[in-house]
Amino acid sequence: MGLLRDNETKKQTVKDKTKNLFSELLDCDEDYAIKLIDWYLEKTKTNKKNIEETEIRKQIKALNGKTDQESADSRRKLYKNLNPTLPRNHPRTINKGDVLYVNYGQGYGAEISNGHYGVVLKRKGSNYLVAPLTKTQQPDAGNTMILRNLGLPAKGNQTVQIGYVNFGQVKFVHYRRLEKVRGTNKVVNVASQLQELLQKFNNIINS
Repeated sequence: MGLLRDNETKKQTVKDKTKNLFSELLDCDEDYAIKLIDWYLEKTKTNKKNIEETEIRKQIKALNGKTDQESADSRRKLYKNLNPTLPRNHPRTINKGDVLYVNYGQGYGAEISNGHYGVVLKRKGSNYLVAPLTKTQQPDAGNTMILRNLGLPAKGNQTVQIGYVNFGQVKFVHYRRLEKVRGTNKVVNVASQLQELLQKFNNIINS
């Protein structure tokens, strides 16, 4: 594989597909069309950063255990180059039960889209299992899960005090989708309620 800019045939293919996409978007809601293109652009830029980060980390790993000056200098340079590839508003540490801002982008069909608060349930590699929160009560009957006294920032200088867990949209997301909650230095953590949350999720799965 090489860069698209170096392959004239594939450049033309992408141009044609981009024209087809534009034609399809002409018959879509105007705001949705703009959000979708914004998401494609953001996702492309983010993936490029992630590829850069992965490559630099491989080079750093290859220097592990080497104590000579040349290796030390190379390691220092690599860490300096690593910093610009990292997401700007990503939390330094992420714990189970943390409530973070999740950039879901544009989902497929009725999948969750845009930005939502979510509860971190589990980490697996570079992905995190997250349960999104919504202000709308969910049709989960006895398994409805309500988180109270959240104190999360909302539009119009308001605060979100109550969040319903959207069990239908629980999924793993890449760490680059996770951001610190803007507008507050407080870290909201609901670890004390995770056991209840997971039990209700398990009830729904096995019902």
